[in-house]
Amino acid sequence: MFAYSAHGQETVNMNQENLSYGETRFISFGFLLGGHTSSLRPKFSEEFTKAAFSDTINITTGSPFGFSIGFLTNFKVAQYLDIRLMPKVAFYDYKLSFQTTTPNDEAVKDALADFTTVDVPISFKYKSMRRGNHRMFITGGVTQIIDVTGKKQKEENSENGLRLNGNNTTADIGFGADFFFPLFKFSPEIRYSYGLTDIMDSRNNNLSRAFDRMGSQVIGIYLVFN
Repeated sequence: MFAYSAHGQETVNMNQENLSYGETRFISFGFLLGGHTSSLRPKFSEEFTKAAFSDTINITTGSPFGFSIGFLTNFKVAQYLDIRLMPKVAFYDYKLSFQTTTPNDEAVKDALADFTTVDVPISFKYKSMRRGNHRMFITGGVTQIIDVTGKKQKEENSENGLRLNGNNTTADIGFGADFFFPLFKFSPEIRYSYGLTDIMDSRNNNLSRAFDRMGSQVIGIYLVFN
């Protein structure tokens, strides 16, 4: 009898809908943790076909890992539609690998640049109907990225030869799910960000002359609590 009673209580608790006080408010708050990979989208120039790059076989992009931490302000504008402001501090790394015909350890040369930024994403969140303690959602919006990298790190980026600008604007799209717990709501999200601006900072060095334009893209996983 005790076993049956315990099993019945467990079934009721699992089927019980947890309350989320933020769901009934116009404005609610939270915080987020994120990890991402960032890569470059180079557009090659005519200079890359000339004699100056005759020893360069290939140029490939890497996808270094970065992370971010920030806050959430959520505005409920309709039953299934929210507007979200999610300012965060982020750390981005970019990498290009130059493969040359040089017959030594320098046959592959990496050009690196890393930035510390303040990101201000504004997005729409369209939610499905809640089923029990979970629901799905999709998001779309834009992010303004503001470079706050220190002077020393900027000098090190220039020494590596990959002279990029940390300021950027991206278009974002993503999807995720809301999970309702007794004391909070947990919302993991996968987001893709496509850079809209040219982040080349200078074309006056040997590496930069190979490109007409340099875009960016970021794939991130974000854990949001509110």
